[in-house]
Amino acid sequence: MTEKDSRLAQAVRQSMPETVAMPSFAATWQAAERRAARRRRRLQMAAAAAVAVIGLVVVADLARPPDGSPEYIEVAELMNTTSWSAPSDALLPDRRIDIYKEIPALMESTETDGGALL
Repeated sequence: MTEKDSRLAQAVRQSMPETVAMPSFAATWQAAERRAARRRRRLQMAAAAAVAVIGLVVVADLARPPDGSPEYIEVAELMNTTSWSAPSDALLPDRRIDIYKEIPALMESTETDGGALL
């Protein structure tokens, strides 16, 4: 090491304050563990409070008497109040004759030499 290097090292040592003490790894690790434990406790308490609130809501909802809706639906009543139609029926034009339910009569032509209008 040259004289210039030794002067530089001495100047760096003099410029650094003597009172700065770095914490040990163990102390830093313990502080991090304490912070993690505090956070974990806060999350557990928040989860417990959420469970308690949900429990209160469920108990309050169970305590309320049911409304006047029937408990059971009779099959005959359900069949009388519902109807079904094919989804494609909305796309078809309205006709006077339903070819699925009745066979249409052949309509006669208005012309004298004409045949059926099919």
